[in-house]
Amino acid sequence: ALNASVEAQSDWTQMHHICYWELMFANACAGKWDKAGEYSTLLFKESKWSKCNFKYMEASFKYMELTEGGREITEKEKADLLKQYNEVAEFKQRIAGKSIPSEKFVIRKARKFSLQNGYLMLPGLEIMIHWNILQYMDNYYLQSTLNLVLKSIATMQKLYEQTAA
Repeated sequence: ALNASVEAQSDWTQMHHICYWELMFANACAGKWDKAGEYSTLLFKESKWSKCNFKYMEASFKYMELTEGGREITEKEKADLLKQYNEVAEFKQRIAGKSIPSEKFVIRKARKFSLQNGYLMLPGLEIMIHWNILQYMDNYYLQSTLNLVLKSIATMQKLYEQTAA
């Protein structure tokens, strides 16, 4: 229905952006990080709302896609992600001399990517929490999200045990 809405008219681009926003998070809820990333890229290119947020979402959904299933990212992928995360701060806006709180948040998180040697813990899920998306998720997708969190905790526990020994 959202895709049909976009195709039905071309005059109201803001309506397209609302549909892309919904489709982005619908795909993120389903764990389709590649599709969520495509919609965040569309929003980054077309919308004037917050390029800073959209660039961070684009990089974070790509990160989620690349690390899915516990896969290690290559040095080239890490360098590409670092480039994307470093671009986030370039799009920061000020309105009446004030920064937008959500932009401050994503800039801080993007900076952490390089400070933590190319590692973030579930940044796509963190975005969903930030925008209060989890409350709209179906139980099936909540369960798969919980499994994703539990796998990440187990991975962190193993890393901790290796460094503590």
